[in-house]
Amino acid sequence: MQTSGEETKLSLEPEQNLLLQAIISQVNETYGKGSLILANSDNEVILDRISTGHIEIDKIFGGGVAIGRISEFHGAESSGKTTLALQVMAQAQKKGLQCAYIDVEHAIEPPYAKLCGVNWNKVLENQPMSAEEALDIMVALAKSGVVQLIVLDSVAALATKRMIEGTASEEHMAEVARLMSKEITKVNMHLKKNKVAIILINQLRDTLAKFGKATSTPGGRAIKFAASLRVELVRYENITATINGDTISVGQKNYVTTVKNKVGPAHRKISVELRYPTELADGTIQKPGFCNLSAVIAAALESGVMTKVKNTVTFPNGATAVGENKVREYLQANADVLATVEAALDI
Repeated sequence: MQTSGEETKLSLEPEQNLLLQAIISQVNETYGKGSLILANSDNEVILDRISTGHIEIDKIFGGGVAIGRISEFHGAESSGKTTLALQVMAQAQKKGLQCAYIDVEHAIEPPYAKLCGVNWNKVLENQPMSAEEALDIMVALAKSGVVQLIVLDSVAALATKRMIEGTASEEHMAEVARLMSKEITKVNMHLKKNKVAIILINQLRDTLAKFGKATSTPGGRAIKFAASLRVELVRYENITATINGDTISVGQKNYVTTVKNKVGPAHRKISVELRYPTELADGTIQKPGFCNLSAVIAAALESGVMTKVKNTVTFPNGATAVGENKVREYLQANADVLATVEAALDI
């Protein structure tokens, strides 16, 4: 990027070039250095990213959640929205970034967050009593420059003071949508400058439309315009396992779809596994979250790092395992083999 102190290279007349330099200097003196610059196509702006901790999800996001942008995760209940946000938060902490969690639903479980890899003792947590409080805090954190990731959970739970203090019979048409439209505009201008990523978690609501989509997301249309990344999560199948003679659910299969993506490939859909915190037969607790191990196994089989004949998988060291669960158990129990596979995949 070019600043006011650099010489502009334009095919302009000398007088026009002087006028151009003068207006650049004037604007930068009035509004601060870098307020007006001459765009330079030779200097491509590369967005910083925060990984989701899952190689396939990172790929369809364009490399992870973009810093300086707003992302929205929406879906039905128990579709993994909060879990995915917590995984991003855990990866942000690994990069040394300060995180904040605005718990509008008053439902976050710190022990679960810790199982997802989050150091909850270092998270700024707020449980607001109104939509105004939640959004004012979000704007203040973005303006501060000391917080790099803000998660708001959820937009659908926001209620204005008038809604809270009023009666059940009172009408409050689009109050949250109007408030969100105003606050989104205020917060957006600080994200790039202060290198802040915002994740808005949202739910689904049924519509009365006879045609088109039968569901919509609360909070108005401002979020749809402001968000650079909008992700839909859909649960479609249970994952079961037999532990100590009982068949129980240990996870679920999800579709993750980028319904809008201005910072990566749009309209991409993948199937991923979300694992529950489950006590296994050996007494250990299965780590919850979108399972990167499944993605590693799939990538290794596709690339030939691991081979599969019928139901038998052969690892790089020559060892074999039969069945998906046994393959996972072997890699979990042999960190050196898993490291070899990941190194071969350049993860």
